[in-house]
Amino acid sequence: YIVSFLWPFGVTVLPPLYAPPLKSIFEFDVFGGLFVFLFCIGALFYFSKRNKDVFFFLIWSLIFYVPISNLIPLANPIAHRFTYLPSIGWVAIFALVLEKVNSFLNKKLKSPVIVKSIVGGYVLGCVVIAMMLSYSWKSNAMLAFGCVKQYPRDPKGYSILGIEYYRHGDCVRAKEYFLKDIALGSKDHRSFYYAGVCSGDRLVDVEYYYKKTIQMSQKF
Repeated sequence: YIVSFLWPFGVTVLPPLYAPPLKSIFEFDVFGGLFVFLFCIGALFYFSKRNKDVFFFLIWSLIFYVPISNLIPLANPIAHRFTYLPSIGWVAIFALVLEKVNSFLNKKLKSPVIVKSIVGGYVLGCVVIAMMLSYSWKSNAMLAFGCVKQYPRDPKGYSILGIEYYRHGDCVRAKEYFLKDIALGSKDHRSFYYAGVCSGDRLVDVEYYYKKTIQMSQKF
């Protein structure tokens, strides 16, 4: 979340209910996340007496971050929308830091151009990324293509893409994506159901996929 906030150019559309691969605590991003969290706790104590504004916005960010931190596992482990409230604090602290940098540079260089360029570039970058992500959500098919491209080992994008091809009458391509979804360990009963539907007169395949569908979801 912090990396996405500081460097929004790497933000992509996440597959539905995306769960990042489990990693060792000694890997950089896991250890780095723990370090940032502990750093924020230490900063709370440091700024509690020195800067009430920074202290308030740190408290704000942590209060709204803890529920989405997966200390208690969530059904949907990660989603960018979860950071809407915590990011208010991050943005405010970022603005306070830039204000200090601006004052320092004004004294040294007598020009606020550098800070204004940083702010302008950051805002422009966020606008461009927001427009690109909004375009990615234009349809389920575009969303699925984005998920498959960015997260080829996650099965959900293949399932959505298969359903879209099926709705447009292309059972051959649809079954291809349903089988990719299944091969990646899909737990979506729809992939098995539609794989059966798209198997045509290959009754052995039809029976196999329908039985798997019934095992996964009794309503079928």
